Amino acid sequence: MRRVAVVLGALTASIGALIATFVVLTAPVGQAQVAPVPPVQPTPAQVPTVQAPTQAPPAQPPTAQAPAVQPAPAQAPLTQSRAALRVYVGQGTGSIAQEDFVGDPIYGGNGVRVAQGTTVTWAVESDELHTVTFPGNEPIPNVFIPQPEDPSRPGMLNPQLLLASLPTGAWDGSSFISAELPTDLTELSITFSRIGKYNYLCLYHVGMVGSVEVVPPGTPGITTQAAIDAQASALDAIRQGQADLIYATRNRPTRIEGPRGADLWFVRAGTDWRGENLDIQAFLPSALTVGQGDTVAWYVDHLQPHTVTFRANGANGPPANLFQLQLPDGTILTPPAPGSEPPPELLAALEDPNSAPRLVFGNGALRTNNPIYDGQGMYSSGLIGEHPRITVPMEKVWALTFNTPGTFQYVCLLHEEQGMKGTITVQAR
Repeated sequence: MRRVAVVLGALTASIGALIATFVVLTAPVGQAQVAPVPPVQPTPAQVPTVQAPTQAPPAQPPTAQAPAVQPAPAQAPLTQSRAALRVYVGQGTGSIAQEDFVGDPIYGGNGVRVAQGTTVTWAVESDELHTVTFPGNEPIPNVFIPQPEDPSRPGMLNPQLLLASLPTGAWDGSSFISAELPTDLTELSITFSRIGKYNYLCLYHVGMVGSVEVVPPGTPGITTQAAIDAQASALDAIRQGQADLIYATRNRPTRIEGPRGADLWFVRAGTDWRGENLDIQAFLPSALTVGQGDTVAWYVDHLQPHTVTFRANGANGPPANLFQLQLPDGTILTPPAPGSEPPPELLAALEDPNSAPRLVFGNGALRTNNPIYDGQGMYSSGLIGEHPRITVPMEKVWALTFNTPGTFQYVCLLHEEQGMKGTITVQAR
């Protein structure tokens, strides 16, 4: 998933100035000045009815979300001590995404025990974005939601997540904390002032959870940095082995012979290691050769959202944008020219919280209804897949029929920076 800071390149540089103005003028006290991410409400697709092949293993069912914290009774906050600990947020490079909070093996591998007053720092060790989210006394938010005035509009990023929510000092366990790393912050540090056990999660990756147990100074079993570092090395070796096995066994298409020589092909759009926190953010296979008139169907094989997006050929084609800025009344904001002032209607909207701009899905995140690829225009699946914290409708399968010979490239707009790209070569018949 990608926050605004990452996807602005897919929009235009001028939106960067507009977003920056929006963030500066609307950031509440105690929140970082930031903007967020990564997907979409598809329209009904006019494509051949297809089913994912039966040999594809079922996606891992959603795991329980981080439960609400039960802190100990209030105590006088401590002055921040020199005690510190570093927790790793994910590991892996490129398409291999290890979705783990790396903690102490004594506490399940994703938990740590620290003395009251300790500062814990979270740092990303992967190419993928993650959130570190402590619900505190609030419910766990969804990431992408329908627009409340009209659910038929494109989905939007939950406004609660538009800015990072950070504590203003030592944290007592009651307030909501959430930041996307490394776009909101390079690292997130929290000083724990109250004894108790605090559960947290990544909003983007199902099953990516952790815990911090805060105990009185002098309590035995305090987590050491050496224990976390050893766990990181051991876990990385396990995950790399799992990834190698996935590529060895799933990196091939499924072909179903059709009538009159037109075949149906199935390509995975992402997959995972069942029951473990390892995602492969790749099309499997990434290169496929088909015959003229064949149909290719992409299906999501894990609990993640993806797009299958063919950009328009030529300089005059529309860009494939994941997001755009929109006012609550449905007005799409036109970004100002780079270096120019935001338009008056935007400045006026920023003065009223009820009219604040939203980050909604752009054309690249909306489904193309035409099921026949012409080799020229932009075609996109919209958001496909499944995720328990995305409440806009998503399909799991998308198909295109290729009648034009040639070689055509496509990407997942959400994971393109991790190398999630593919090629379809269509041979003439």
